[in-house]
Amino acid sequence: MEALGSLLEAKYGTGAVLWRLKPNHAALGPKGFIDEIAGEADAVINGLCS
Repeated sequence: MEALGSLLEAKYGTGAVLWRLKPNHAALGPKGFIDEIAGEADAVINGLCS
């Protein structure tokens, strides 16, 4: 995911890359989690990496 963030910055001149982690990837995020992200980001890439 870090490489993807770097690629987007280099190729498209995106602004800051923000990282948010849920406590458990299989469960819903805490209350307000999506609203917080939506208030800070113009685009979101959701993924799970190992």
